[in-house]
Amino acid sequence: MRAHASTRHSLRGQVAVLVALLTGLGHGALHIDATNAVAGAACVGTGEITGRVVDLPFAQDSLWRFAFAIQDAPAAAVGGVRPPLAERCRGAMVRLTWHGVEQVAPGQRWRLVARLRAPHGTVNDGVFDAEQWHRRAGIVAIGYVLEGELLDAEATGWEHVDRLRDGIRHRIEGLGLAHADVIRALTVGDGAALGPEAKGRYRRTGTMHLLVISGLHVGLVAALGFLLGRAIAFVLGGPAIVLGALGALSLSGTYVLLGGSGLSLVRAFVMSAAALSGMLAGRAARPMRVYALAMAAVLALDPMAPLDAGFWLSFAAVGALLAFFAPRQLVAELGEPGWRRGGLGESWVGSAVRVQVVVAVALAPVTAVLIGHIHPLSPVVNLVVVPLVTFAVTPLALAGAFLPWVDPSGWLLIGADFGVHAMERMLASADRVAPKATPVQGWHMVLAGCLAALWLLPVSRTTAVGAAAGLALLLFVPNTAPVPFGEARITAFDVGQGTAVLVQTETRALLYDAGPSYLTGRDAGASVVVPALNHLGVGQLELLIASHGDTDHAGGVASVLRAVPVGAVLAGEPLPHVAAAAPCRAGLRWEWDGVTFSVLHPPAWGHVDRGTAHGHGDGAMKSNDASCVLLIETRAARALLPGDIERRVERGLKVPPLDFLLVAHHGSTTSTSEPFLAAARPRVAVVSAGFDNRFSHPHADVMERLRGASATIANTANSGAVQWSSVESGVLRRARCRGGPYWRVAATGACGP
Repeated sequence: MRAHASTRHSLRGQVAVLVALLTGLGHGALHIDATNAVAGAACVGTGEITGRVVDLPFAQDSLWRFAFAIQDAPAAAVGGVRPPLAERCRGAMVRLTWHGVEQVAPGQRWRLVARLRAPHGTVNDGVFDAEQWHRRAGIVAIGYVLEGELLDAEATGWEHVDRLRDGIRHRIEGLGLAHADVIRALTVGDGAALGPEAKGRYRRTGTMHLLVISGLHVGLVAALGFLLGRAIAFVLGGPAIVLGALGALSLSGTYVLLGGSGLSLVRAFVMSAAALSGMLAGRAARPMRVYALAMAAVLALDPMAPLDAGFWLSFAAVGALLAFFAPRQLVAELGEPGWRRGGLGESWVGSAVRVQVVVAVALAPVTAVLIGHIHPLSPVVNLVVVPLVTFAVTPLALAGAFLPWVDPSGWLLIGADFGVHAMERMLASADRVAPKATPVQGWHMVLAGCLAALWLLPVSRTTAVGAAAGLALLLFVPNTAPVPFGEARITAFDVGQGTAVLVQTETRALLYDAGPSYLTGRDAGASVVVPALNHLGVGQLELLIASHGDTDHAGGVASVLRAVPVGAVLAGEPLPHVAAAAPCRAGLRWEWDGVTFSVLHPPAWGHVDRGTAHGHGDGAMKSNDASCVLLIETRAARALLPGDIERRVERGLKVPPLDFLLVAHHGSTTSTSEPFLAAARPRVAVVSAGFDNRFSHPHADVMERLRGASATIANTANSGAVQWSSVESGVLRRARCRGGPYWRVAATGACGP
């Protein structure tokens, strides 16, 4: 009878989880319709807006980035610009950048003159999806501030919580810690200062969850609150259970608010609250029902939560632990210990190892789908660093951050910083030792999920080993199809206003340019190129060519060199930050895997004139005209990567008919002349330009000339990353044109033939 009753309760719990998930997703779909209506209202243009700063702003030097909740806009135009944004943007959330302002704080009310546009981001496989992030955060427009007036500096209501978080953040920053960015993420949930390189290291080693406040931390704080409540009851008298539960809820709830109310925090708080409520009522809370309640609560409070990988990883981890341990507990209660496998005993060490193995196996398919790769050492690394962060780094950081009177000198935070340093050295070693795997997506991951689910069940040891072996095999199937001998594959990454092109042969890879750098100190090499290379399974580069020294081409070179082993570096002109770069000179020629590479220009390194935009100054070569021009010849196709060369250089080149042309200088009128196109006659032409860029690249005249040459044209600004293969030399594959998700910003004319 006990077995039947437990089975019924288990089935009811599973049904409750399914109902909670489907109801929450339905609520999310309704919310999506509402946000689509706001986004479809074209909250773009220039005008005066009034509202409040939301959440924690991010500052770097004199640049501020912050979320802004628009409350109102005037009914008249400002400064002769188009009509105001009142009807289109009232009640909307936008993300703004502001240069030169002294300070922006949470809760401040401002009147701003801002220029807004749609939240268009770059689109590359395996790279952070900015458009998804904006939709997840409810951001309907992004832009920058032209001028502003502070109307009210005082916070109101819940904004005081963000003010408190901001104060804690400033205290951490003031200590000059080497890893203040990680400490801020672990205490107040502020990960904005984490650079792409740091995030990439955590992501590659499967430890990205360490950068957010986890549900385990909430559980520890709740346990501390429970003990404090019981201690108060012991000293002052009163019901120990009631005061313990109130202490746990109060302390953990405060921690959730100060931590930014992230997904894992809300989930853990709801589950803790349900368990404590059951304790007060004298009934044991059933785990699956508590789990379903937590899922329903998170989806009700945050309908867009399913767009966050953290939602699936957090609930999948807890669900896996319930699915693994609950049936085994039932079997043990029924007196059939032979079903229990593991042999690790009941020690806390054995339990910790078992929990880590369960989470690693169960989350492997989910991680492969959401993040794109699996690191073979991730379970071992997590087994060491999770206890370090949970029981050493986080308690020290929380005590030092939230109890300044206990630690006025910041020694606790310095201790936490030392722990983060030890952890990052371990992660760096793991990142170097073992290469990650980029598994095939699609049905492979569906089968992998089924095998992981089978492994969780209380099956025989033989079945469990077989499921684990099949799962491992699927996770290490290569993601990309090999390039045949004698052929080449070219991928023009979407890096905004800049250039980064990957050329692959059967066994080797070449990177031509590495994307732009920005005033914030970040660059597309770290944020786009390196993650894209990881996704494509490119573990090393035989050669990196910087066409010339302009920052929109060479800005990301240093980041790529730090992250990826590179055999050699060539450059069209000297690079101040890359001493090992050799001259890219006309006449260089080599062959890889039956594919020939030839440098057509420049003749030699020489004096470069950077003082003029159009003329040639004293006769010296312009930086654009110093570009390294690379011709690639396969069995039956030719491709040309010309950098930013202009008409003068084009006239001197002897270019054969081309199958692929990377349009010079992002489509500027200074390049791609009619005589050049008459000789090249490209079948396909790819423009690498930024969306809505200030140079108006590509120019309409250049596009007209390309159409007149009967070329198939793609622009990364509209198409996302573009891939071409010499095997199908007339076909272009555009990342933005593959039937993407609903949040993807579509561009008219992006998906041509």
